[in-house]
Order: sequence, then structure tokens, then C-alpha cells
Amino acid sequence: MVDGFLTKKGAMKSLAKRIMEYAEAAPEATPICPSALLHLGKRGVVNQALSRLARSGQLPRICQGVYVRPIETRFGRCAPSIDKSLRSRAAQDALAADYANMLAIGMLLREDEPFGTLMQRCALLEERANAAQAV
Repeated sequence: MVDGFLTKKGAMKSLAKRIMEYAEAAPEATPICPSALLHLGKRGVVNQALSRLARSGQLPRICQGVYVRPIETRFGRCAPSIDKSLRSRAAQDALAADYANMLAIGMLLREDEPFGTLMQRCALLEERANAAQAV
């Protein structure tokens, strides 16, 4: 602390701690997206804290921009399977919220499509990819 204020390092630790408290309040295997944490700080600062938590092994990253609450096993904490994480209701809600935000800011280059339609297209791609791997 410097004159009653947190230093940058102290602020990052504080943010990381608040992110972990948020994650630990969620059910195991719940995906956590940066957009769900913007009430804790600016996007860049949140992203940096998430990245540091992932590097330290505290909050596993399952894909770009998606972290997951670890599960407790008899061997300690570990990341759940990606399949389990992405099929959960919380994952669907988090993805839907991020998709809505991308639509709202005009981030997508294609025509807007309902989230359900997008998820159906992704499921078809997954089936085709899995079928190709099985051959």
C-alpha cells in the first residue's frame, strides 16, 4: 500500500482473489467468461488477472476467453472435461450472453442469427469432425 492506496500489484492480487471468490461460488465445472466479471474491473485488467490465474493453475482455461471452475477430486483440484463444461446450463448461459454482447457491438461480420441456431450449427460441425476422426 502507498498512502492508503493499493499498488498495481496489490490491486491485481485483490482482483484475482475476487475472481476466485466468484468462481468458487459457482458450481463445479462452470465456465467463466471475462464478460461475466466486468463488474470487478475493466476488460483488460480482468483479462490479465484471468491469464495469471490460469498460468498459476488456479483457474483452468479451456479455450480462448473461457475459464472453468476447477473440480475437487481425491487427488486435488483439476479441470473438468471440456465436454462437461460446455454442455452445462451455465456454459450455455455464458455463451449466450457473450454472443448477445458481440451482436450488440457489431463484432460479427455475418448477419445476426439466433443463438439457438448458432449452437445447432456448432453441434453439426462437432458431429462431422468426430465422424471424420473415427474413420
